[in-house]
Amino acid sequence: MVSVLMPVYNAELYLREAIESVLNQTYTDFEFIIINDGSTDNSESIILSYSDNRIKYIKNETNLKLIATLNKGIKLAQGDFLARMDADDICAIERLEKQVSFLKNNNDYVAVGSCYDKIDLLGDKIESVKLPLVSEEVFYSLHFFNPICHPSVLMRNSILKEYNLNFDENYIHAEDYEFWTRLIQYGKIRNLPDTLLKYRVHETQVSNVYNEEQFLIDKKVKQNLFLKYFNIKVEDSILNLFYKKELAIEEAVSLNKFYLQLIERNNQLKLFDKKWFLEKFNKSIRNSILSLKTISLSYFFKLLKSKVFFNDIFTLRQRILVISKIRI
Repeated sequence: MVSVLMPVYNAELYLREAIESVLNQTYTDFEFIIINDGSTDNSESIILSYSDNRIKYIKNETNLKLIATLNKGIKLAQGDFLARMDADDICAIERLEKQVSFLKNNNDYVAVGSCYDKIDLLGDKIESVKLPLVSEEVFYSLHFFNPICHPSVLMRNSILKEYNLNFDENYIHAEDYEFWTRLIQYGKIRNLPDTLLKYRVHETQVSNVYNEEQFLIDKKVKQNLFLKYFNIKVEDSILNLFYKKELAIEEAVSLNKFYLQLIERNNQLKLFDKKWFLEKFNKSIRNSILSLKTISLSYFFKLLKSKVFFNDIFTLRQRILVISKIRI
C-alpha cells in the first residue's frame, strides 16, 4: 500500500533511529526504499544490518545528489501512496496509519503532511512547529512561504505516475517547495494537526549551508505562483519585504499596495472566498497604515478605490485618523 522513500548520504549518526522509526510503524503494509547516495561513512553497514524483508536497498555508485536520488526513488516506488522520510529524522509510530487513513477517506486530496517538532543533534526538542492545516490555508500560504514539511508528507503515487511528476533540478535547495506548487494543481493538500515527525536541525542542513541560493530560488517559486494564479508579476523588491521582520514607512506602503492589488485581483478571479481572503490581510495592513506618520494622497485614493476594504477593516475613528495623515 505504501512506499517509504528515504535517501541516505553520510547519515551514520542518526540512521538507526530513522530506520527503526519506520520499521516500528503501527501500519505495516509498506515497502521501505532506502537509497544510499554514495555514502563514504558507515551508512551502508548500518542499512545492511537490518534483515526486514520490507527494506529494498539501492546503492548509487556515485553521489547523484538529493533531487536525482528522489526522482530515482519515485520511479521505483510500487505503493499506492508514497511517503517521504529523511535519514536524520524520526517518525511518530502512528504516522503512516493516520496519513493512510486520511487519504483513503478523502479522495480529493493528493497529499497530506503533518505538524512536527524540531529536535537538536541529541534528539532533544527545540520547538513544536504548527503549520496551516486546511487545504485553502495551505494553498494561500504557498504564495508566501513553504507550509509543508517535506519528510512528513504522504502522496498519492498514482498522481505522480499519471502526470509524470518529479522534483525539478532547476529549483535546487527549494525543490520540494516548487514541487508542491505543481502537485496542488491535481488535488488538495492538507496538514494533519498531529505531530508525526521529529525534524532534526543541524549546521549541515541545506537551509544553513545554501541559505543565499535557497533564498533566490524561493523567490522564484513565489513569482511563478503569483503569475500563474493571480496573473501578477511581482518584483524582487516586493518579495524581499516578505522576509523582513521590520519595515520602513516606504516599505510598508509598497507592501500594502501589493496586498490591495491581490485583494482586487482575487475579487475578479474568485480564487479564494472574498471575505476569507480579505480577513487574511486586515490586521497587518491596518496596523501598518495606522503606524505611518504620513500618507500620500495617491495612496489614500488607492485605499478609497477599495471602499469595502477600507470600510471593513477600519473603525470610523481609525478612518478619520488615516485621513488626517494625508500629505498633500
